[in-house]
Amino acid sequence: MIALTFACTALLAGGCSNDGGAGASEEAATADIAAAQELGIELVTVADPPVGGPAPVIADALAPSLAERSCLVIEAAPEGQPRELELPPRGAAIEAPADASVALRLRRSAGDSYPVELGTVAAGEEAMVRIPATPGPPWQLAVTSQELLSVCGLER
Repeated sequence: MIALTFACTALLAGGCSNDGGAGASEEAATADIAAAQELGIELVTVADPPVGGPAPVIADALAPSLAERSCLVIEAAPEGQPRELELPPRGAAIEAPADASVALRLRRSAGDSYPVELGTVAAGEEAMVRIPATPGPPWQLAVTSQELLSVCGLER
């Protein structure tokens, strides 16, 4: 379940402006949390996610990654930093390594933070984050793991 710490009731109607002032970062974080809640975006553990479609795109240069078909194999970032991914339009499936869990956070407009806490994929488990089609910039996922992991685009 998504951890909510802010609320913005007029988000999809064009509220929560980002005017570049001191409160702009907080407003963007609030907007991301409200949008994720309104769209029903959550982390769901599944045995066999519908992998296919476009692969996520690496949005950082912290460590190597390898794209193969619809998936990225991602090396852990140094010192426990999260890896940043741009999600494909339908969302992504995450396969946690056999001996390490994976923590996930999400953003869309918040440039400096990942305010939507999705949760953790347990070691050896698979889960998916489905993103409904909406206008606007792509969602970005912060993935924190101590081991190599796989993140794949969803087919449907």
